[in-house]
Amino acid sequence: MRLAGAVSQGSGSISEDGFGVIERDGRVSAAWVFDGVTGINERNILPGSDAAWLVARAQDHLLDLASGDQSVLAILDQLVKALIADWSKATAGLAIPEGYDPPAACLILAKRYGDGWKALRLGDSCLLAQHGANDPHVTAASPNNAFDNWLSREARKRR
Repeated sequence: MRLAGAVSQGSGSISEDGFGVIERDGRVSAAWVFDGVTGINERNILPGSDAAWLVARAQDHLLDLASGDQSVLAILDQLVKALIADWSKATAGLAIPEGYDPPAACLILAKRYGDGWKALRLGDSCLLAQHGANDPHVTAASPNNAFDNWLSREARKRR
């Protein structure tokens, strides 16, 4: 696998999105994309954006967690536990309003193992992967593949 490119520019003054890549011997062994959830609360608890804070912390953890050989589900489990601990530490002593929702982000994580690639998706982000330079087959994993596939077919017809 190789990373063809990346664009991550938020619509506001603070980007709540991020991506990361781990390479081994010049080849991508893991890659991920975060889409921070914007505006789920009336105000932020931490300076800047709570979602941007979450994505930055998750990025740091994934650089370590995704470099090993554990399953994507084990990586997710450890990531969530680490983020809960980070949030508890960052908000210790702060007055958190009743009904406040902790920061959130969508995640796509793809990792190479001895038997091939495994991926997980949390939220409404979409994973697109082309199987090879000479193989036009594209895998798309999204929250609503049936609708997305219909939309792609209709768009192709109209082009």
